Amino acid sequence: MDLKRQLVDIVTDLLVWLDAEGKIVRRTKKIYTMILFGIINYTYTWYDPKGAIGPQEFADMAVELFLHGFAPAGAGKAITTGKRRLSFLEIWASETRDSK
Repeated sequence: MDLKRQLVDIVTDLLVWLDAEGKIVRRTKKIYTMILFGIINYTYTWYDPKGAIGPQEFADMAVELFLHGFAPAGAGKAITTGKRRLSFLEIWASETRDSK
């Protein structure tokens, strides 16, 4: 097995182990793993380790964001208003538009 495949397998196993809610299943485990790699692999194009956020703080922020996100638990669930269910993104877009 090549090194790239081994790394992907190790990270996938780690994510499955960390997944207390059971979101990562056979069908989704590669997607979650590649999302994380996408976040990490694109960083070099914009991150400056000599900038305001040092490498350790950046690493802590990335882990926190990936594992816990910004929104509180349940914020991504749809909300029923009348006859229509609104997603979190629809509500956010509406509030953003209304605040302008």
